[in-house]
Amino acid sequence: MLKMDGTMMLYISTILSIIAFLGGLGNARGAGTDPFFSAPDGTPTTTRMGSNAAMKVHRQHFFNMPTSAQDSTLDEVRQRPERTELGDKPDDKEIIRFTRKAKYKKSPGDNNIPAEFWKVLVGSDKDLQSEEGQQSFGVWRSVVYELWEKGSCSSDWLQ
Repeated sequence: MLKMDGTMMLYISTILSIIAFLGGLGNARGAGTDPFFSAPDGTPTTTRMGSNAAMKVHRQHFFNMPTSAQDSTLDEVRQRPERTELGDKPDDKEIIRFTRKAKYKKSPGDNNIPAEFWKVLVGSDKDLQSEEGQQSFGVWRSVVYELWEKGSCSSDWLQ
C-alpha cells in the first residue's frame, strides 16, 4: 500500500478537480447536468459551447451596465461621527498586524493604491530587521499617523 503525505494528497486532489472542471471525469452532479443558458434573444441554447458563449455575453452586459447613481447622492450619505475616544496613535505592532490582515485583491480606496502595496512596505519580520525594511515601514507609519491625526493624507509622499 502506498503512503501519501498531505502535499501529495493535495496535489492529486487538485489534478482531479482540474480534470473534473474540464469535463474529463464529470463532477459530483454528473457530467453535463448543468442547465443550458439561454441566448440573449431568449432562445434556448442546445450545446455547452453555445451556453457558455451566451453566459459570457450575459456577464459582460451585467458587469458593464451603466450606473443610475448620481454623484450628488454621495453628498447625501450620512457621515460617521468623529470618534474622539480613539485616543493614542497605533503603535508599530498594531500597524503591522492590521496591515498584514488586509485582504489581497480587494478594491483599492480613492487613492487607487491596493493593499498589496502597503503590505510590501511592512514586509516580513525578517524584512523589518533590516535598515531598508525599517525605512519602508517608516513611510507607511508616517502615512498612518497623518491619516490618524488629520483624517486624510497629502499625496506629497507619493512623488
